Formats: sequence, structure tokens, C-alpha cells
Amino acid sequence: MHNRIDLFGIFLRDIPVHRVHEQNRPWSQHRVKKTIVQLLILGLPLWLGCVDKVNLTIPAEELPFIIDGFVTDQPGPDTIKISKAFPVDGTYYDRVGVDGASLTISDDAGNTDGLLGVGKGLYVTNTLVGTIGRTYTLRGTLPGGISIESTAERMAPAGNLDSIFYEYTETENTNTGVVEPGFNVYVNSTLGPSSSRRIRWKFNGTYKLVTDPSLILVPDPNCVLPPDECPKITLPCAEGCACCVCYASERETIPIVSDTRTAGPTSINRTFIRFIPINNYTFNDRYRVEVTQMEISQPVYDFYFDLKRQISNAGSLFQPPFFELNGNVKALSGGGKVIGVFSAAALTKGYIYINKSAVPLELVSEAIAGDCRSVVENSTTTVPPFWN
Repeated sequence: MHNRIDLFGIFLRDIPVHRVHEQNRPWSQHRVKKTIVQLLILGLPLWLGCVDKVNLTIPAEELPFIIDGFVTDQPGPDTIKISKAFPVDGTYYDRVGVDGASLTISDDAGNTDGLLGVGKGLYVTNTLVGTIGRTYTLRGTLPGGISIESTAERMAPAGNLDSIFYEYTETENTNTGVVEPGFNVYVNSTLGPSSSRRIRWKFNGTYKLVTDPSLILVPDPNCVLPPDECPKITLPCAEGCACCVCYASERETIPIVSDTRTAGPTSINRTFIRFIPINNYTFNDRYRVEVTQMEISQPVYDFYFDLKRQISNAGSLFQPPFFELNGNVKALSGGGKVIGVFSAAALTKGYIYINKSAVPLELVSEAIAGDCRSVVENSTTTVPPFWN
């Protein structure tokens, strides 16, 4: 698999990275380590899923806590996630949820909601539902006695999500070089006259996946003979076709943000949201597109914009130097390092279905072998409540 780390321009003799060529660069060891750690833990695992593990001798205490979450005007609960990079096998690092924190969200009307820890670094609101016009602040204490606080975030109207539409296109896959057919998804939006025009969109795609688990043969687990002498049987879930039909979900892998303060009208047209490839997986049946729109503050916008820039430039040989990401959640005391973003946002949502009949080419029907839950990530046999 292609090692994208080779494209970062990060080559130092004293930083051991698997399969990375050595070459002198005018970067300090501290700066390079900080850059790689940010890429590994700030939401980039989605993009870096096919990159070799990075071997860095960074003390665990130097790795920051990562805080990510928001409060909305929708029925809760809303979620705050706390995680940290921890050493695996003594050398490698993985992002792990952090439990044992104490968090509150308070507003400017004197209301405070204590969040409930539900495990795996997730903390959910109890009774809080955001109100447009109020400001909200996240405060808390992390394990080790680190006190944190966010900037006060004002909840602004989300505007209107006027339409979601798609257009057929063919684009070259940057990994394989193969031209893929697909649909570009766009949105048209209208903002209120008092809008800051700093907008973020979130994408949630769902499609129905049908596989044939009977095509996969595995060794009989009850066989006591040597493995090469054991008979092969079909996957247990093939009986009754218990793992034949799944619903796979996808989300954006790069922040989608827009700042149109220099534009005259309050409408934003043809904002690109996602490219959806056309194949036997995504259009076995149909594809559901859901888009969420929200207005965000300047600090939150800056964070996501900078993160977007770093992800976009990481695959370029001519990218500008990496820079430190700064969120709006800071450590007040305790000596720990914290990078985080907390937002208060009213939401507006819309969805469409792209039917298989919209595909302007003939798909060659091929059986997909395997348990549908493992063929594609984020797949479940449970029918989503919104699917119709």
C-alpha cells in the first residue's frame, strides 16, 4: 500500500520512520515530532488509514489531551469526546478515549449541566438543550488535575439548507490512478442577514450492502486435526443469511467549512460536499445523503480551516510547512497539554436519496463474498431508523 508519509517532506535521520528515505531538512526534531503527533491524533487517522505506523520516541506525558465536541439546539444528548495518544507495545501510538474527567457546560443565563461519562472517552449532556442567542462554555478537570476551559461560544441560527443535489462526474483516484465514475454532491444555502457567514457542513452517507457469506470457506473450529487436514465450512452467519445485508455509513474525512464574509448576497451556492463513487457496493440499492449545516465562531472556524489545510496539503510535495493547530479549549492549570475545540451551534439538516436508476451506466453485477459487517467498515445489519 502506498506510504503517504513519503510525501510529507518529513525526513530526519534521528526520527526512525518505517520505509521513509533519509534526507536532511531544515526542521527541528521537536517541530517534526509535534507535526507527526498532530497528524496522528487530530482526526487524521481516517485519512492516514493506510499509512505505516510511525515509530517515535516521544514520552507519553508530552502527548496532549484531545477534546472535541459541541452543544446544539437539538434534543440531546450532545457529546464531548476526550482522547489521548498512548504508547502501544512500548513504541507506537494510538488514540484512546480518556475516562475519569469531570465536565460541565454552562450558559450565560446561569444554567449548568454536568456531563455523564459513558465510557471510551465519551461524555454526554443530561438535560441541556441549546438556545439560539445564548453563549456556552465548557469547563472541567482532566485526569491528573488538569483544569480546562473553552472560550464562550454563542449559538447562532444555522440558516436554511435550501437544496442538496448531485451531478455525474468521472474523476481520477489519486491513489490508484484509475478514473472512477461517481456523483459530486453539492448544497445551496441561505444565511440570515445577521449571520457571521462562517459555516460548517457535516456529511453522513448511508448505503445498503448485500454480500454472499457462503462464498467464504473457513476451517472447521471443531476440527482436532492439523489445520491443513481440517475440512472447510462456510461462515456461521451464512446460515439464514444473517450477515448478507448491511447498512454502511460514511462521514466526511476532511472538514467542510466556508467563510463568505466578503460576499455580498446571503446565499451560498454549489458548495461541494462529497464525491460518491459508483460501484457495486455503494449502488447495490441506493445511497442516502444527509447534510448538516451550522454557523460557527471565528476560533472554531480557524481550527477546522487549519486542519483542512493540513490534511489537504499533506499529500503535496510543495506543501507549506506544517503549523501548530490551536483550538478554543485551553489548559488553565495542572501542567498538561490540551488541544481541543468546543462549539455551540444550531443545526439544520436535509437529506436526499440517490437511486440506482440515476446511475447513467450499466453496473456489472458481481457477487461480493464475505460477512457484510467486515467487508466494509462502519457496517451493521441493523436497519437505520431513517431508512425508507
